[in-house]
Amino acid sequence: MDKYLKRIISSALIISLTVPVLINILMYFIHMPLPVAGDKKTWISTLGSFWGAIIGGLISGALTLYGVRATIKSTQDDKKEEKRFEITKERIKELYQPADLINSSFHKNYGEHGFQDLSDEEKNRFMETLENNIIYGDEKLYKLFYELKEFNEQAADFPEYELEANNRYIEIAILIHKDLAFLRENIYLPKINSN
Repeated sequence: MDKYLKRIISSALIISLTVPVLINILMYFIHMPLPVAGDKKTWISTLGSFWGAIIGGLISGALTLYGVRATIKSTQDDKKEEKRFEITKERIKELYQPADLINSSFHKNYGEHGFQDLSDEEKNRFMETLENNIIYGDEKLYKLFYELKEFNEQAADFPEYELEANNRYIEIAILIHKDLAFLRENIYLPKINSN
């Protein structure tokens, strides 16, 4: 329960307890110049009505507050879900689908292959697709991409880096394919049979 709601309830309880005491003091202990209408029976029914109004008001107010908050939370959750859906579609469209299609075309042309099996133009196409849209990737993809880039640049001078570049390329291809399947499932797109 938040502070605002606690303050309302405590204020209502204080009022519901102090007002009858004050009325009782005015009716029976202080002689007022104006006569007080009613007797004890009237006073008891008035007090019952007063407390019923306070308690009823608290209950209906609390239910209204709960309903309004539930509606606001539901609306916020719907907006978050809609935003997540849109971002997931954008990630698929801009990064994962194009990169997976490029890699699939390489796989069709070369079968099982490494990064060094690709032509310079094919390497550049794959790297540019990733670099231009890496913002849509996760931390692991980001790290693998920059390692691939670094190893590929050094492979001309250090042939042992070719193997490292190939390993990163294969890891990226597997990661992109798995993430694409997961993201598609996440927004209820049909599954793609990779066989």
